[in-house]
This record gives sequence, structure tokens and C-alpha cells, in this order.
Amino acid sequence: MTTTAAAAAPALFRNRDFVLLWVGQLTSQLGNAVTAFALPVLVLGITGSPAQTGVVLAAQQIPYLVIGLHAGVSVDRWDRRTTMVVADAVRFAALLAVAVTAYVGTLELWHLVVASVVSGIAFTYFDVADNSAFPRVVSTEQLPRAASLAEGGATAAQLLGPLVAGILLGLGSTQLHGAAFTYGLDSLTFLVGIALLLGIRRPLQEPRAAGATPEPVRRALATGVSFLVRHRELRWLAGLNFVVCGLLAPIQLILLTRGEADGLTTERLALVFTLGGIGGIVGAALTPVLRRWLDHRQVMVLATATWGASTAVAASGSGLAPLVGSWLLFALMVPVYFSTMYAHRVTLIPDEVLGRVNSIYRLLSQASPPVGVALGGVLVTWAGPAPVALALAVCFLLTAAVTWIVLARPADPPEIGGDRRRSVELAHFDRAYARSDDPWSTLTSDYEREKTALAVAALPRERYGQALDLGCGVGALTREIARVAGSVVAVDGSTLAVSRATERLAHLPDVTVRRVVLPPRTDLGGPYDLVAMSEVGYYLTPDDLHRTAEAVAAAMRPGADLLLVHWTHDHPDHVVLGAEVHDTFAANAAFERVSRHRHTLHGNSFQIDVLRRASTTPAGHRTENR
Repeated sequence: MTTTAAAAAPALFRNRDFVLLWVGQLTSQLGNAVTAFALPVLVLGITGSPAQTGVVLAAQQIPYLVIGLHAGVSVDRWDRRTTMVVADAVRFAALLAVAVTAYVGTLELWHLVVASVVSGIAFTYFDVADNSAFPRVVSTEQLPRAASLAEGGATAAQLLGPLVAGILLGLGSTQLHGAAFTYGLDSLTFLVGIALLLGIRRPLQEPRAAGATPEPVRRALATGVSFLVRHRELRWLAGLNFVVCGLLAPIQLILLTRGEADGLTTERLALVFTLGGIGGIVGAALTPVLRRWLDHRQVMVLATATWGASTAVAASGSGLAPLVGSWLLFALMVPVYFSTMYAHRVTLIPDEVLGRVNSIYRLLSQASPPVGVALGGVLVTWAGPAPVALALAVCFLLTAAVTWIVLARPADPPEIGGDRRRSVELAHFDRAYARSDDPWSTLTSDYEREKTALAVAALPRERYGQALDLGCGVGALTREIARVAGSVVAVDGSTLAVSRATERLAHLPDVTVRRVVLPPRTDLGGPYDLVAMSEVGYYLTPDDLHRTAEAVAAAMRPGADLLLVHWTHDHPDHVVLGAEVHDTFAANAAFERVSRHRHTLHGNSFQIDVLRRASTTPAGHRTENR
């Protein structure tokens, strides 16, 4: 099993719910980009005042800063699909009102201010709900690619938005008529989004306890903040997100002033930034390739180091070529970095606090850029663009080093409002199997198939007699073990899993499926020549792992092999880390290590160990040294 209970997903573009959600995102993002270009043009045309234009633009951003955290609490309570539909309906009404008043010639500045505030409020709730719903429509191993597609779509929308807005503004006989066309188009995108959302079949959140009294808002928010602060990796990711967003904010200003100092024309500078948009689309396409070979930490370090190198190029070079190369590298790595961080981050957060934690991240990502661009502007005015670019290059490289160090050791995740002294209850797995026939996509995902092939290939013998598969799930690994064993006993603690495995393996006469809870309360049978334990040990406490190791050793023949396969990342559902599972078994003197393999596939790192049942050491004897 992988690490979330996301519903089993087909190939990404055959995943109907993902396609509907993604196309809805693209549609509304294009509409937003059109309006984002048209709004300042329209306000300047009405008022002739840059100051008033700035006030109206700020009116769109203020709601997120004011109510973003409240939106996180609400999204964890409300139905996410309903929240998104209502938010889109509110934005449709607000923008349609602007379009109508503009067309009839009665549009005034206050109309734009009200529409900006109302649509900004609706966007805040939609954005938090959308970020929290996304992991529910794709499987864990598909998240990096899905997130990169979302980033690529946003970049494409930002690139096309000004072009479409310019065309629509030009179609009107007056500026107000042109504004009516742009706002009318944007309002229609929200109708399209509503239709697509209503077509999604899958629940966009895990079931909530029926009849439960909601916590007061302040306490609910404190729960989300507490979970983030107590989770070491999430805490560092939030800090890195804040720093990186702040460092990226002044880059465009620095390159612009550097280009002007080198005498580049406005047309050439516009070409530089247009090419950057294309670089962002290429970066989104590149992300799944990088994630196939690198884990999230390596990708984040690569991106920040690349930004450091490209800033150094901008600091030392002159003319058009260094600016083009520097901006292309920046734009290339933006979707790579942020889609990778998002895809990893959401796997660490339980669904019940996902909205709150996401809202904190989004708030941080919006809070640091104004500080970064303001400070960058002051420093460029004082020292010039080249020294500031060089200082930023050093900051990016330091950030890369910090990322490499602090994300090297994942920490045990905190429990929401409690501790981790109990093994995960069977009800957790029964709920997962009630939602999906194959909740961990063990039968459908490329990652699971490739991992299973590597696990079987790690076995030191070509044939075995009797084998035992502990935590068989729906029988994906059991089926492969049956190819190398004379007979297999497959066990799982979930009644639903046993039922699914029995049905799927019925055509294999030498496979028996039965229910066994870990740690075993009865004899496991045997003696076995091979025991396999894949992606189940980290749900047990250390004490329960020790008891399981003793029971397994007692069920194995001397010289029999034990195959351990576990995902090694941190996850809120896990009681211990995957590597600790392997170390616990290896610390039992009944076992000797034969081999250890560490792999990364599709951005997921996992460990495969083969241990051998010793012929002279009694089962159950523990030792602290290997």
C-alpha cells in the first residue's frame, strides 16, 4: 500500500473526476487572467488616477489576508463541493453585474470596488476548498503529475489572459463596452466551473462524524495551527515556503531595472518576460520526469539552487542573453518547486485539518511577496540591481542547503489532539475499503506494480515451499508471491480486505486467504519458507511490532526468508516510520540481514529488506545491536 486512502485512480486523463476539476480550474483561471489585465486598464480609464487603481487592485487581495484562516476552518466543516459551487455562483453574480453596468454605461468606481471585494471573499473560500479537494480525486503517486498540470495550466492562463483581454477590449465600440465583454466572459467561466463541479462523482472530503458539535472557530483554528507547529516537516516546509516566496518576489523588478540600465528597449524586455511564461509551461511538463527520478527534497533543492545560479547570471552578465537565460530558468523551476512541495505536503496532512493547514500555507505565500518586493525595491534604489541580485543568489543557495539538511530526517507525525501510543485501529482500514475496492491503488498504479516487481526480484531464491503474506490487502503482492511459492497463506485484519482478496485470488488454488489481526493473537501456522510484510508495519506501535516480529519468527523454518517492503516518508496515518519497522525486525536475534535496497519511484521512496531466520537463535530474543 502507499500512504493515503485516496480512491483508486485510473490513468490520470482517464480519471473523469480529475479532468472535470482540472478543466474547471483552467477555465476560471483564464477568466481571472483576462479580468486581472482589464481591471487596471478600466479603473485608469474611469479615474485617470494610479493611486485609485492601486486601491481597487488591493481590494481583491485584502479578503485573503483577513478571512483566509477562517476559510480554512470552514472548509474543514462544510462540504467542499458545495463551498466551491457557492463561491463560483457568487463570483458569477458579482462579475456579471459589472459587465451589465459597463455595457449600459452606468459603471462607476464603487461598483468595481464592491465587485472586487465580493469576488475576493468568494475566491478565498474557493481556493482553500480547491486545494483541499484536489488530493481526493487522484492517488498519491499521481499527485505530483496532477499538481504540475495545475501549475502549468495556471501559467498558460496568465500567458494567454492579457492577449484575450486585449482582443475583447478592442471589440467594444467604447472602453466600457470592451470591459463588458471581458467581465462577461469571466462571469461565464464560473458557470462552466459550476457545471463541471456538479459532474464530479467522488466525495471531496472524508466522511465527518454525524451529529458532532463543531468546535468554536478559535479552538478549531488553534487545532490546525498546533498540528502544523508540532509536525516537524510541515513546520519547515511552511517556513521554506514563506522564505522562497519572499525571495522570488523582487526578481522581476531586478531584471527589469537591470535591463533598463543596459539600455534594452521595452519591446525586448516584454519578450524576455513572455519567454518566461513559456518556460513555466515547459517546467510543468518537466516536473513528472524529475519526480520519477528524484524525491521531493532533491527536487526542492534543485529548484532553489537553480534560482541561485540564475540570479548570479543576472548579477554578472549584461545585455539581452543573460536576462533571457536567467528569467527562463526562474520560470522553469517555479512549477517544479511549488507543485512538488504541494504534492508532498498534502500527503502529510489528515483530511480533517487539511483546509486549516492549507489556509496557513496560502496565507504565508501571500504575506511574504509584498515584503520581498518592497525590500527589493529599496535595496535596488540604494545599491543597484547587480549587488542585490548577487545577494539574492547567496540567499537562494543558503535556502537550498537548509532544505537539504532539515528535510533529510522526517519526524514522527503528531496526532490531532492526542498521542501515537496506539496502533491504527481496524476501523481505519474498513473505512478505506468501504470507499474504494482498492483504496491504495495496488492493482492499478505504475508505482505499485514497479515496486512489487522490485520486491519479488530481491528474493534470494527462485522457489519457495509455503509462504505467508502479512497484510495482504486486495492481494496484489500475494498474486506475485504465488508465482514463486508452492502455496500461500494471505492474511489481513480488515474483513473487507479479506473478502476482496478472496474474490480476486479465487482462480489460484494454492492460495488461502483468512483474517488475522496484527499483532497476531493466535499462532500464525506454518512453518513457512517465506514471509512477506509490505506496507503494513508502520501502522503498529513499537511494542506491537516487537510482538509481531516474535510471532513471525516462531512461524518460520530455520533458514526461511522474510521480505519487508515499506514506504519511508513521513505520514500522519503512520505510527512509526517505515525504516523503523525494518530495524525492529532486524534487531530481533532470530533474524540475520541478507540484503537491503532503497529505491525511489514516481517521487516515492521505499526500502526493501530481506532477513533470514537464524537456525540457532531462539525466536523472541531481543538484541539492541546488529
